[in-house]
Amino acid sequence: MIYVLFDSDVVIDFFLDREPFSEESRELFLRLLDGQFSALMTAPSILNIYYLIRKPLGRQGALECIGKILETSNLSVLSVEKQHLLEALESAMTDYEDAVQASVADAANLDYIVTRNLKDYRQSLIKAVSPKEFISQIVKGR
Repeated sequence: MIYVLFDSDVVIDFFLDREPFSEESRELFLRLLDGQFSALMTAPSILNIYYLIRKPLGRQGALECIGKILETSNLSVLSVEKQHLLEALESAMTDYEDAVQASVADAANLDYIVTRNLKDYRQSLIKAVSPKEFISQIVKGR
């Protein structure tokens, strides 16, 4: 089984139907539901997603989306520990939040980070791939 960390952007693309990225995010979720891989997210990502989708979708719409994330089979939520926060402080990565994500992914021995924000993950120990790359090269290629 392939294990990936979903960055917030791919989930937000899905829920807000952000073109031109929503089609790839939709396919990503369909393949996740089909059991082709397992995804993980950090608890702070869930909070950030709620915050960012609340305004366009309203409180109730945002809560429904968060409920869908939490009920998705093959998707788990990882805690962020003090160790991850400290490691991110020492990271060569320039974005602290992404460095925390990368630290969590590394500690969990994940295979990939799926994100559209590839430039901020260049120094990550876990390879970052776009949703398109993940679907075409990794999921379809196995």
